[in-house]
This record gives sequence, structure tokens and C-alpha cells, in this order.
Amino acid sequence: MSIVEYIDAEKFQKDINYSMSDLDTAVLEQAGLAAYYGAKAALAKRQASNSKLKLQTISAQVYKIVRDALEESGKKATESTIKAMVDTDKNVVNAKASTIEAVYYEDLGMTTVDAFRHRRDMLKELGMASRAERFSDPTVMAKEGEKNVLNLIKK
Repeated sequence: MSIVEYIDAEKFQKDINYSMSDLDTAVLEQAGLAAYYGAKAALAKRQASNSKLKLQTISAQVYKIVRDALEESGKKATESTIKAMVDTDKNVVNAKASTIEAVYYEDLGMTTVDAFRHRRDMLKELGMASRAERFSDPTVMAKEGEKNVLNLIKK
């Protein structure tokens, strides 16, 4: 099973960054980028699930072949012997390697989704601060000041 790299790390690095001087563009692009990377993460998750299923299937097939071969030869077929032979079978080893890679891409996909959640939260905070600066709104400034005082008191 060939594993697809759904997340391009370089593209992700470019997409996750934004300019403080152009917050409007970053805010406008946020939902689309989050949806794009969410879809890529879902594809990676499906790929990992399929890879795990394939590993289970291959392992079960090899287990049956090994058990039957040992029984035919008259050798004692202990569970640990069968497991050791299954674990070292070339097809099982290849399926495990593919599964490890697929799970890596699944984890990477989930990390990108989480990064865009953090980005969204940061954009909200920066947007509030930017509005307060632009319009010198005393009520917004007062609320920010209250938050800062409360944060200092909590520490």
C-alpha cells in the first residue's frame, strides 16, 4: 500500500503565517485554510484507518498460513512461536511500516488542524487589539486593561 503525504509541510508553513500589517487578509483566508487542512487531515485519518485494517488482515492471513504449516509438519504450534513467525513475515513487516507512516501523516494532519485553531484565536485577539488602536475606543481599552489586571492578580 503506497502512503500519500496529504500535508505539504512547506505549504503549511507558508499558509499558517500571516503579516501583522495585513490582518484583514489573514482573517479572510482563515476559514478557507482551516477547511482545506481539515479535509486533508480527514484524508490522512482515513488512510491510517485503512492501513491499520490492511495490517490486521495481512497478519490474520499470515497467522493462518503459519499455524496450518506448523500443524502439517507436526511441530508444536505454540502461540508465541506463531506470533514470532507472523511478526517477522515480510508482508507483515511491510504493512507495519506502511501503517507507521500513515499514522505519522494522520498525526501531522491533526497538528495542522490544531494550529489553525490557535491561529484563529490569535487573529481574534489581534483583531480586538487592532480595532482598539485604530479607533481608540475607550471601552475596548478599558476591557483590555481589566483583563490585564485580572491576569496579573491571578498570577
